[in-house]
Amino acid sequence: MPKASTPPKVAISPQMKHAWRRYESGDVVVARREAKKVLEAPSAPGDPAQAQDLLERTGVSKSALYDALLAATLILILILLAVVRS
Repeated sequence: MPKASTPPKVAISPQMKHAWRRYESGDVVVARREAKKVLEAPSAPGDPAQAQDLLERTGVSKSALYDALLAATLILILILLAVVRS
C-alpha cells in the first residue's frame, strides 16, 4: 500500500518536520502528539495548517466508528437472543 504523499514544501519548523518524519515512518501516535504540541504553540506561520493536516490524516474515520457501533449492536442482539432462547 503506497504511503500518502508528503505535504507541500512550505517553511515549517523543525518540530513539524520531525512530526512528518514520524508519520512517514509509521509512528502515528508520536506524530499526533507532536502535531498537537505544535498546534498549542506554533513557531512558524505554516505550522498550524500543517499540524491540522497531519491530525486529519491520522484520525479515525467516522465510517469505521459507525461500522464498529453496528457490529457491537448486532453482537448484543445475538447475545440477547441466545439468552432468551435458553
